[in-house]
Amino acid sequence: MKYLGRKSVVEKNSVAIPMVLIPAGEFLMGSSETADQLLEFAKKTGWEDAKLDYFSDEHPQHRVRLTQPFFVSQREITKGDFAKFASATGYLTEAERDEKGGYGYDAASGNFEQLEKYNWKNVGASPYGDNHPVVNVTWNDAQKYIEWLNNQMEGGGYRLLTESEWEYCARAGTTTRYPTGDDPETLVKIGNVADGTAKAKFANWRAIAAKDGYVFTAPTGTYAANNFGLYDMIGNVFEWCEDVYDAKYYGQFAGKTAIDPVGPAAVGGSQRVYRGGGWDNDAVYCRSADRYFNSPVHRISNLGFRLALSSAK
Repeated sequence: MKYLGRKSVVEKNSVAIPMVLIPAGEFLMGSSETADQLLEFAKKTGWEDAKLDYFSDEHPQHRVRLTQPFFVSQREITKGDFAKFASATGYLTEAERDEKGGYGYDAASGNFEQLEKYNWKNVGASPYGDNHPVVNVTWNDAQKYIEWLNNQMEGGGYRLLTESEWEYCARAGTTTRYPTGDDPETLVKIGNVADGTAKAKFANWRAIAAKDGYVFTAPTGTYAANNFGLYDMIGNVFEWCEDVYDAKYYGQFAGKTAIDPVGPAAVGGSQRVYRGGGWDNDAVYCRSADRYFNSPVHRISNLGFRLALSSAK
């Protein structure tokens, strides 16, 4: 690896994914707002049918200690990154193999729908260039990309972030609702979310008034980096994490410090966590503490991934 300055490293091959060294440290994981407070906030944003149990999995807030530094890709894996993998291996994503397809936008009807023609190469929406985050990839597809990448790199060791690593990186030392504070209108400084730009096209969306300039995905790195030097931790696309999802997982850490947690044990067919909110998500979904999950075969046009790597590699 070639180290660039204090934080970034770039792999010496055609993959060339910039990585940022994240220091070991402690943080409070989960929401400092109660489920009742979050429900009230959701209803104020126009989410009238929100329910209290939507927010219970963010509690109790608990201390997490990550004892080792680690690297994280500075940006989300792009369509261009994924294309190198697909071209080199002939890999077909689950959306391409199972005849169900992925999700995309049909401009003629104005609808988002799942069709066989949609996949990581085609989402209907424009622009969707090689510098945009790859979408319509399942958790399983991400694992295949990582397997290929590890075969290309001396030492290997690439993986998805754990859920605790993800929130640590997203917060980057902040304790507020968002990395930019508690005001959702500030989100446009750091990410592509459901905003005034999108609402001009989709009038029925719940959206902030501020404008980030993009209706659909934006090129990675378009907005300001966070305190760790990472782009798009909030917004653009949700990001798959390594962990199995358990709504009650935080409960075991009440009043304790979790040391390098890796999530509950995996079982067959378990749902996987994804984090961060996407280009079409309102301010409730784009909080640092928000948790989301689905089957490892789930694919959609606002979900991608980024990479982690142990610092010893």
